[in-house]
Amino acid sequence: MNYPVWDLPFAHGLLIAIVAITHVFVSHFAVGGGLYLVVVEHLARRRKDEALLAVLQAHSRFFILLTLVFGAISGVGIWFTISLINPAGTSALIHTFVWAWAIEWTFFVTEVAAAMFYYYGWRTLSPGRHLAVGWIYFIAAWASMIVINGILAFQLTPGTWLQTRGFWDGFFNPTYVSSLAVRTFYAISIAGMFALWTAAGHRDLDGERRRWLIRSSGLWSLVGVALAALSGRWWWSTVPEEIRRLTSGDMPFASAMTHWTPIMALVLAGVVLAGPILYPRAVRRPLAVFVLLIGFSVMATGEWTREGIRKPWVISGYLYSNGVLASDVEDLQSTADLSETALWADPAERSDPVAWGEQVYRVQCAHCHARRGYLGLQSRVARWDEAMISAMAFRTGYIRRRMPPFVGSEEDAAALGAYLASLRPADYRVPEQATGAAVFEVRCGSCHTVDATNPIRELVEGLSAEDVLEFLPDMESEYMPAFTGTDQEARLLAEWLETVGAGETVEVSARPAGPSTPPTEEAGR
Repeated sequence: MNYPVWDLPFAHGLLIAIVAITHVFVSHFAVGGGLYLVVVEHLARRRKDEALLAVLQAHSRFFILLTLVFGAISGVGIWFTISLINPAGTSALIHTFVWAWAIEWTFFVTEVAAAMFYYYGWRTLSPGRHLAVGWIYFIAAWASMIVINGILAFQLTPGTWLQTRGFWDGFFNPTYVSSLAVRTFYAISIAGMFALWTAAGHRDLDGERRRWLIRSSGLWSLVGVALAALSGRWWWSTVPEEIRRLTSGDMPFASAMTHWTPIMALVLAGVVLAGPILYPRAVRRPLAVFVLLIGFSVMATGEWTREGIRKPWVISGYLYSNGVLASDVEDLQSTADLSETALWADPAERSDPVAWGEQVYRVQCAHCHARRGYLGLQSRVARWDEAMISAMAFRTGYIRRRMPPFVGSEEDAAALGAYLASLRPADYRVPEQATGAAVFEVRCGSCHTVDATNPIRELVEGLSAEDVLEFLPDMESEYMPAFTGTDQEARLLAEWLETVGAGETVEVSARPAGPSTPPTEEAGR
């Protein structure tokens, strides 16, 4: 909470995702593509195939333009965005792995130099030296991946580093080896996808040579994605059980990405098998573009899964996504005054609850949530009254267990409630729920289900509606907010919970739903 907030009109993580996933796709091509070039060049020189060498020379030009120019620019873009969006997380990674970053930089410089020598050495270097330069490039590129993979895997599974703070304990963490296998094999698959793009565009090759080049490119893609899929299952088994369980209920979007990644990998394998491998004669550039788009989708869903299941942490168990250290939470909560703990919150605005609430939002919520749109809070609080918003704000650490704890005072929470409520039009009214199930979804569904996560059935078993109405006003605790609905909603909820406690089958979401119904069209304007 010691850094200023870069205020964006959308969820901050979305910008990181757009920049990072694009860069990661290209950077994996930088690794796999280097291996592809030297392996196929070796085959071409053994066959004395000058036409194939000419294709590889053209491919290497495309390769260095994409990986060195765009890759370097997008890599700087990642540092730019993460430094502005989450300076605390960036600082923690730099201080923990300063020597790893330095070593990775030496590999990157070697990689750039070798790539330039490789491209410009097609006609000036002997075949043996040219291949040697290619191997130097690939080794440097893969070594760079080896270093970066350790840091990325560390964010999800820091392992014993949390106790020892040892460099090697953090670097060689529980998911390091399996994650490296996934990345290496998928880099090989991406190399085949881009080689297919080049092969599909070279119609000046004779038919047999063109078919061989297209089919071999398809084999690189197919074998790479198959091995990456097997390694992905291994990686998933090394992810802690408590994190894997989250994708079965508490994190619906991460659950979707977890399922879509293997589906997209199967689609990729099917398209490559049906096209480049079985019918290389029919392959043209549009199909190559389609394969690249599917390949990018596999990478995007996989990276989104890895990032999603890490929430609410930047570094699991150490630093929350809003820049608060886990070790500081207790002290910050005991201080209970955001004006003293957030250096960039303007205490002059405390007199205006809405203005101060915006300060609270920017410090504690904006890292993950926008005001409107993707992960927007306007729609999430659409069915809550201001009192409930404030009460739930103080219990964020218990909502789906994937949000950082709130570190402020009751006044700060009330101000946040006032600000989020102000995002709705002045004439907006919280809709009154017409059924007990609807009341449960709105008032209880962020934390409870009927029979799955935090099941409510066992808590109300044998209770009558009157029993529920009797304890409803007194249920507020550290974990549960006060019931702020109307008397009619209380009666509907109590009668519905009586049927649940009696063991009757009821229709309601199987997971904590949260206030996800958006406002009316007029309210959203």
